[in-house]
Amino acid sequence: MSGEAVAALRERLGQVAQALDRFGAALARDPASDDLLVDATIQRFEFSIELFWSAAQAALRREGIEARSPRAAQSA
Repeated sequence: MSGEAVAALRERLGQVAQALDRFGAALARDPASDDLLVDATIQRFEFSIELFWSAAQAALRREGIEARSPRAAQSA
């Protein structure tokens, strides 16, 4: 993997870490107090998963593995 590719992957993983931190912050709050908080927490979860999958897909692609879905990645 080239230095440029490693830097791009690190940047994506940094974005995943930030998204997970924000998701964790949402989980730390009391969901019983606000229905909107529940919706926001679900949204943050979905966003975190999408970012992680995007980073994983890019890393796999750089290794010559084309995975169109997480399930396909498991069998690759």
